[in-house]
Amino acid sequence: MLWDHGEGWKSAGEGAAGVKGALEDATSESFMSLPDLADAVEESGVHIDVVDFDACLMAMYEVAFEFAGVADYMVFSQEVEPDDGDPYDVILEKLVDDPDMTPAQLAELVATEYAEFYRSLRTSVVTKSAVDMSRVPALHESLCDLARTLNENMNTERAAIQAARDESLRFDFPENHDLGDFLNLLAGKTQHDTMLSKIETAREALEKAVIHTEAYSPAPVADIDRAEGLAIFLPRRGEATDMDLADYSLLSINRNRSEETATWGNFVNMLVTGDETLPSDPLAKVPGNFSIWLTWDTDADLDLIIREPDGDYAAPYQETSSDNGFLSQDSYVSGESSEYYNAAETVDPGAYEIFVNYFRDGEDAEEAQASVYFMDPVNGVDEYVFLGSRRMDLSNPAPIFWLDDPEQIEDVENDAYSDWWLPGGGDAPVVRCSGRSADSDFAGVSSFTFPLKAKTK
Repeated sequence: MLWDHGEGWKSAGEGAAGVKGALEDATSESFMSLPDLADAVEESGVHIDVVDFDACLMAMYEVAFEFAGVADYMVFSQEVEPDDGDPYDVILEKLVDDPDMTPAQLAELVATEYAEFYRSLRTSVVTKSAVDMSRVPALHESLCDLARTLNENMNTERAAIQAARDESLRFDFPENHDLGDFLNLLAGKTQHDTMLSKIETAREALEKAVIHTEAYSPAPVADIDRAEGLAIFLPRRGEATDMDLADYSLLSINRNRSEETATWGNFVNMLVTGDETLPSDPLAKVPGNFSIWLTWDTDADLDLIIREPDGDYAAPYQETSSDNGFLSQDSYVSGESSEYYNAAETVDPGAYEIFVNYFRDGEDAEEAQASVYFMDPVNGVDEYVFLGSRRMDLSNPAPIFWLDDPEQIEDVENDAYSDWWLPGGGDAPVVRCSGRSADSDFAGVSSFTFPLKAKTK
């Protein structure tokens, strides 16, 4: 029994430093780290049948893997625990009555009696789960495989990943999400066959690892019943600092992996920073998570360009990320007749304006029917909605420096040229973050210059 305060794999709050775990030393204002806790158990030389964390927020994949190989079963809570903790009298009395119970039976007993105790009080939301530690390595491998697939498809699947994260059950630390709930939601939001296969493998591994789980809330409307026994670190950008990400990389789940294999830490870095390896400071701005998708029906070369609130542009032919979002590969490179702009979790407030440029003909076509779609889960648009379509070609191209002439700007807004399109015309911004709306004037666009001559393919 490890009884004291617990905070999962880390500690929150100003001044927190280093990888945290449980067992607070109030005198020195410190916690034992997870690696230190696991090392202490292993180096004791005592074989441990059941480790019971009677502490808050410890039922995490990260915690379980840290103890893999040093204990047979683990019991812990995804949510915070009430002050009374485990009902030791009932648990120990039943163990005395049946001293030949197996470690698995004891682990299930602890979880069951804990939940029953708080059900009788009807005062607290509680969770408690028991895990077969021999199954944790398989869960770990399945999550590493899933992490690699998520990273490889982040450009096209980011909206689905972020929406599944945002809708999944979270706990007192909002960056801790229920793993099973996240997997279930993600499976419902993607049609990517490989991703669906990896999700199913991870789900099966989770079900085998968690041998018993309890969840109770005195309020019948609470969604705690979606808890499936293990939480996982799945932050929004504003919920993880560069130190958090650096500390997270020190956990066993993120070490001793080959270059060909991703870890959950690689995925978390990609999700919040756009880079698998480099942590960065969070951007505390306004909710983003919207996605803009351009598609067309020929092999002509079209470009999606987004004017961001600061006047800078973001386009796949320039970069794969900007300060406010992540972009697909340029269609000329990918060979696909589509391009994406996926906003980050938090973005600069203001209007995000959509431009489509027919850059050049394809080998087989001298025109294209362009269509633009939009998704914004934060504002209830959970599926792509159609914004408009237009036939485009080079038969009547706009002047190269049309942005310098107000009259030509108005002509472009009114579809006077065949190679430029602003979906919505003068109401081109479909997103206005921090009080977003679908209508906006086009003021200030003349200060924005596309570096067309710098475009190389």
